[in-house]
Amino acid sequence: MKKYILILLLALISQALIAETVTSTVDTHPHLLVSNGRDFATIDSVSLSNPMLAKIRKYIVDFSEETLSVAPQERKMKGRRLLNAAVECCTRIFYLSYAYRVTGDLRYERRAVQEMLSVASYEEWNPSHFLDVSEMMVGMSIGYDWLYCAMSPEERETIRTAIIEKGLKMSFVPEYSDFWLGSSSNWNQVCNAACTMASIALIDTNPEYAEKVVPRAVTALERPMTCYRPDGAYREGPGYWCYGTGYNCLFLAAVEKYYGTDFGLLDKFPVFLNTVKYHIAMMTPTLEVFTYADQAFPAQISIAPFYLYEKTGDSSYLFMLKRILDTIPIDLAHCRHRRILPAALVFAGLGGTSLRIIDEPDELFYIAQGRTPVAAFRSDWNDRNAWYLGLKCGSPKERHHHMDEGRFYLEAAGVRWALHPGGEVYSNIEKAGVDLWGYEKTSDRWRLLRTGLWGHNCLILNGHDQNIEGRCQIDESGTDPDNMYALTDLSSLYGEDARSVSRKVSLISKDRAVIEDRIVTGEKKVKLRWQMATEAEVFTPMARKAELISKDGKIMTMTVSGNIKPALQGWSAEPMESYESKNPGKKFVGFTANLKPGTEYVINVTFTIN
Repeated sequence: MKKYILILLLALISQALIAETVTSTVDTHPHLLVSNGRDFATIDSVSLSNPMLAKIRKYIVDFSEETLSVAPQERKMKGRRLLNAAVECCTRIFYLSYAYRVTGDLRYERRAVQEMLSVASYEEWNPSHFLDVSEMMVGMSIGYDWLYCAMSPEERETIRTAIIEKGLKMSFVPEYSDFWLGSSSNWNQVCNAACTMASIALIDTNPEYAEKVVPRAVTALERPMTCYRPDGAYREGPGYWCYGTGYNCLFLAAVEKYYGTDFGLLDKFPVFLNTVKYHIAMMTPTLEVFTYADQAFPAQISIAPFYLYEKTGDSSYLFMLKRILDTIPIDLAHCRHRRILPAALVFAGLGGTSLRIIDEPDELFYIAQGRTPVAAFRSDWNDRNAWYLGLKCGSPKERHHHMDEGRFYLEAAGVRWALHPGGEVYSNIEKAGVDLWGYEKTSDRWRLLRTGLWGHNCLILNGHDQNIEGRCQIDESGTDPDNMYALTDLSSLYGEDARSVSRKVSLISKDRAVIEDRIVTGEKKVKLRWQMATEAEVFTPMARKAELISKDGKIMTMTVSGNIKPALQGWSAEPMESYESKNPGKKFVGFTANLKPGTEYVINVTFTIN
């Protein structure tokens, strides 16, 4: 305890000295996220006094220490993107700048400046893929602003010129900016946040950019913020939620701190304040994610819950983050969008609200409509072995989406029994000459295993794809803890093969899951394939049931009932083409059945743990 108190006192003394140095100059920096040098002392005091925040602080400082021994990031393209290099540059500069401001260690400041000068020397920042420019601008703006008083005039000039010439000016070239300015995707949120931060960082010397950039961003951000309506779900899935929503929060925090206003965005879109409920609902008991769309990875540490907690006072927003931090060491797997992680400590430190008591969410269910309706049910918030059941709806035509409407996800006893194989590696698919970004009926996108219908826990009728013009929502739901369910009408997605199709997923008595499919056939017979992807090591099919055995010996029984004669079987999860991602340890299991014309079928698949 004495050692801990001494460390805290030394940190506070160091911060006081840094603050005095910074605030004694005629320059007004910093502008971004903090108001003056003394803010960092407050931030660090809060971080050191809270175990959860202290882990994040240690991660940032440790990363900064490791960065001291590596050379500046080279300008390396990967396919048509510079994004990997840009993300690494942003991470290094943001972390090193933060580490310097909370420790006073000049090694971090000098290394951050070295990284910025290297980035400034790049010929250009790949404006044709403007996310790359945006990541560069965020890192460079933070470094320029937070380290302003420690740099020489020549260093400032070099970095400032690069931000303007290779960043801000490029944002006014229609060829590079029309897409994201008119988009409602994560691009809009990331690019507008980056341009805004850059313009605020340079406002002392180049106010003309903020005068144009900030109003443009406020107008443009209405598009993606509209898409959180009506319940806070994110149209591009949980992975892109961390990316887009995190940068949206960064934008709001930046303008609030500098201008004292968010220009009415939160009043206009109050649902944005509730979107963390979606984020935590998508995290599963095993700290995986009910993932859909192009990204698939474990539960993520995001800055958005910290920002929105300070706005709402709802400590349950931090519940799953605390579970992550209490359970595992912080690493890249759970911090995919880590480059802006220091902002979480800024939000928590300046918020002045205690994080010692974090409440459990009130409900075991989450149901949201919108562009991508989704439902999730669980038997418990704290138990890693709890049941978790999810249903995804919407349309394949949504950006980044797969052909997987009506897909379900299932966890129980600490095992992912029904899951998502994952997203594809963009650069690998593009390198093979495959059109990954077409969403038409004949698009190459639907031929890939992971993005097409055959890679998901869905119904397949007569071997046909879902109708890309179709869309489904949650038509009925129940929230009784002993019978939580969601039902969706899938008819528009299977129109050519059946008169009507619906799927209902239910978590019953917190100890079993039921997938109920209703199919009314038309004038022709139908070949049904019911499938799900699983990590179960053993699949033993019988007449109307099967046993799935996990790697650690857990047993799930899958029982099929209804007016069909199912042929239970398994299929390989390996793709047909060499450029597609492999799926080691995964397989598809399920059954086929022949359906007669003009007949209604009710098929129940019940999952129980032995």
